[in-house]
Amino acid sequence: MTVGPTSALTRVLLATIAALLTFQLFTIYQGRHQAAPVQDQAAPQVPQQDEASSNFLTCTGDQGDDTCFDALVDSIPPYRDLDDECHGKPDEPRQEENSRSPRLAVVTAQFGAAKQYYEEALRTQMMLSKVHNFRLLVLRSKITDVLWNKPAHILSILLDEMAKPEDERLEWLLWVDRDVVVLDKCRTPAAFLPPSAALASRDDEPKTGTEGVNMLVTSDWNGLNNGIFLVRVGRWSLDLFSDIIAYRHYNPDIELKFTEQTAMELLLADERYHEAVTWVPQWWFNAYPGPQKPDDTENKGDTKEYHARRGDFLVHFAGVPHRGDAMRPWLDLAESGDWGERNNTPARDLDSEIQEFWRNQTSKDG
Repeated sequence: MTVGPTSALTRVLLATIAALLTFQLFTIYQGRHQAAPVQDQAAPQVPQQDEASSNFLTCTGDQGDDTCFDALVDSIPPYRDLDDECHGKPDEPRQEENSRSPRLAVVTAQFGAAKQYYEEALRTQMMLSKVHNFRLLVLRSKITDVLWNKPAHILSILLDEMAKPEDERLEWLLWVDRDVVVLDKCRTPAAFLPPSAALASRDDEPKTGTEGVNMLVTSDWNGLNNGIFLVRVGRWSLDLFSDIIAYRHYNPDIELKFTEQTAMELLLADERYHEAVTWVPQWWFNAYPGPQKPDDTENKGDTKEYHARRGDFLVHFAGVPHRGDAMRPWLDLAESGDWGERNNTPARDLDSEIQEFWRNQTSKDG
């Protein structure tokens, strides 16, 4: 069969169009999956995140649109402004970041009917993540039923991370419920971890002392409260969250008063897990709102140790009625930035308390 000039020209044009489309799709794919942009080598201590300000945020699931809190992300100040606020004025020399600081991600969930106060709380979590160069991993739609989405989301992250080379995977996860307002974005959650947390943690190596700590949790009058906790990425946590999800199916006769939270508490007491769990003071990273107003400079007589006060990291509105009204003054305070110990005299010295706590733990283990 002889091909005429017009037919040959048509084939050439079609092949050219196909090549262009393939290149365009490849470019789009690369743009969506590319990690943070290459840092400016002239100023390595200041990550240049703002060319693609959403790189720190990943949404999983579909909430009926293709956005990932775009408006909230756009409202976050540039990284340099956040860094200046936390580490000094622009003309002051910055201290080098701790090269042994563990790779950490903040994990949460936001799905269902949109509520402004929950999204504003998420914004405080965004600022924390951005200023410390953490990833923020947000579940946007249900994986399973009710509160069991928390362990399901965490397990999915653990599976993804464990499939990566060890030197590329995350080392710690900070779970925060959606009713958590970060008050001091300048405090890194890594400060709560034991000194050995920055060391490489291989599952096949024996652990001694605080190197064997795989989870930090807190309790209140009901026992474990898992609204906020820190967990190390590894085989231990993979087994734990697999067991949490399976618990109700293999133990149908056991009452789980607080659903997955109770299952988690029961498992943390099990001999397979309890030695790797450290229970820390509640106010470290799970303080509750107290009788005082957020702007009170002095604690009232009925203020409990677990109530949030000046200099604390965050406040958690667990079980608080009329949550939107209760959260409003704390959200306004977090937005103002007039809370962290760098701007005011803290009501308690968390840094010294944390150091003393881990010193005592190390002495016990020794």
